[in-house]
Amino acid sequence: MGLGKYMRVSKPETGRDSEDGSDLEGLLHDPQDAAVSQPTKAKLSSVFHWTVHVITIILIFGLYVRSGRQAPRPTPLSIYSPLVEAVGDTSRMETFKGTFWESSPYHGPPTDEVMAAWKHITHIPLLNFTAEEISRMGHSLDSVQYPLERGGGYVAQFEAIHQLHCLHSLWQDHHYQKHPEMFPDLTESINAFPDVMEEHYEHCVNMLRQRLMCTPDPNFVTWRWVEGITGPYADFNTPHVCQDYEALLEWGHGRAVDAEVARDFYSWVPPADAVRLSHAP
Repeated sequence: MGLGKYMRVSKPETGRDSEDGSDLEGLLHDPQDAAVSQPTKAKLSSVFHWTVHVITIILIFGLYVRSGRQAPRPTPLSIYSPLVEAVGDTSRMETFKGTFWESSPYHGPPTDEVMAAWKHITHIPLLNFTAEEISRMGHSLDSVQYPLERGGGYVAQFEAIHQLHCLHSLWQDHHYQKHPEMFPDLTESINAFPDVMEEHYEHCVNMLRQRLMCTPDPNFVTWRWVEGITGPYADFNTPHVCQDYEALLEWGHGRAVDAEVARDFYSWVPPADAVRLSHAP
């Protein structure tokens, strides 16, 4: 009796639910459609997955390239120069002439022609600069100026001229031993200021050393085999990127003062308001 009661209560409900569910499921899903939809979904999911990956890689690569192009690059250090501002980049390729016994306009022994060649590259009258130019070049506005009656402005000279002057001094000292008659001014200075001239020699060596160490030549010397010479022979004829020195001279002559303006330069007396250093720079 109890079993019949449970069967009579549960069976109709279970059967009804089953039938209703089967009918609903039959309306919504066709067995053949289900068999086709499962692989299609998997295929679409795979395509979508790889598409996302490809797009992500492209975006990352694009951002990398963009960041590389826009990355700040260190600005090369430089010092303002009115010469560079006026003349611009005059660089050109040149091959140094380093063969032993090869003649050049500056090669000794000292002759009138050789002495004139050295004078051409080492002598330019003093230059005149404005206060703005002096300040931008990093020099003190307390530097020596031309007297107002001579036009005013700041006194300056090319550093390149000074360096070549030092090289010329070493060249003179070398040839002075055999040809003192060619250097009467040097003879007079040595006799009058022997200690100063000895220190001037050391000063020039030191200035040239600093210049060469400041801009060390990145090029290289190789060796060659030469007929008649035992062992490797150095080839000093090396390529270099050089500035146009004649352009420097031409611009300098255009900014130079007349000889009368610089007359007795080392005898000038400082004005009353001049700033004096406690020791020589």
